[in-house]
Amino acid sequence: MDLFFLWFQRVLCGCFAFGAMVHLGNLLGQGKYRLTEMPWHLLIADLFYLGMNLATIIGLLQDQLWGRLCLLLMLGSQLVLYLGFPRKFAETEEERKEIRGLVCFHLWTLVLFGLLWWLASGSRAQ
Repeated sequence: MDLFFLWFQRVLCGCFAFGAMVHLGNLLGQGKYRLTEMPWHLLIADLFYLGMNLATIIGLLQDQLWGRLCLLLMLGSQLVLYLGFPRKFAETEEERKEIRGLVCFHLWTLVLFGLLWWLASGSRAQ
C-alpha cells in the first residue's frame, strides 16, 4: 500500500504541475485578463495557488508530511472559494462548468488521498 500511495502522490504532482502552469500563465497575461487588468482577488489567488502548487509538488516528491499538509490546505481552501464565492471566479456558464469540474476533482482527490494515506499509515503500524 505504501508503494501505491507513493505512486498516487507522484500522479498528483503531475496534476499540480499543470495547475501551477495555469496560474503562471494567468500571471503572465495568457489567461482571461492581462496582469494590469486582473481583478485583485484573482491576482491574489493566482499568486497564492502558484506557490501552493509548487510547495505541494516539492513536498510530495520528497514524501514529506508538510507536502501532504500543503495539499490539504490547497484543496480545502479552493473548495471554500469555489463553493462559497463561485461568482467571483466564474462569470459565464462555461466558467461555472469548469469550476464544477474543479470542485469534483478536488473532492475526489481529497477522498482518495485521505483513504490512501490512512491505509498507508495503517500498514506502517503493523
